Parts: sequence; C-alpha cells; structure tokens
Amino acid sequence: MEEVALMLREIAAAWDGSDLALVRMRALGLQGMADRLGLTLLAQVAGDVIALCGARDDAALAATVARLDRVGERSLCAIWDAQMPGA
Repeated sequence: MEEVALMLREIAAAWDGSDLALVRMRALGLQGMADRLGLTLLAQVAGDVIALCGARDDAALAATVARLDRVGERSLCAIWDAQMPGA
C-alpha cells in the first residue's frame, strides 16, 4: 500500500516538474504494481498515462494524470477499508 502511495506522489512530483520521461517511468512501475495487486482500473489508467506521454496532447495527459491521482486515492482507500477489522 505504501509503495502505491509513493508511486502516486512520485508521478505527481514528476508531472509538476514537467519531467515526462519520469512520469512515464513511474507510471510503468505503478502499472505493474497495480496489476500484481489486482487493482485493474488503476493499472488501466496508468497505462493511459504511459500512452499519452508520447502523444503530445498536453490537455489529455493533464486530465489523465489527474484521473490517475483520483483513482489511486480511491484504490488506496479501498485497500485500507478492506484491511480494517470488521469491514
């Protein structure tokens, strides 16, 4: 769970720094991690970010990076809730 949160923060920082190569690299790592954890929507959105890093469509990439952050936060909340006793 901590690794997913770290990857999301690293992607956000790379995006804020306009480092698309790092955004892509971190999104690749997140996609693999999400696949292993069974977080299919998160893996799909990470894949969308990866694809858009080379598409030169800044508006679409910005929207998808924002979506990745939202989906990532929801995924973390779902994992957290599932781990809580009595949940």
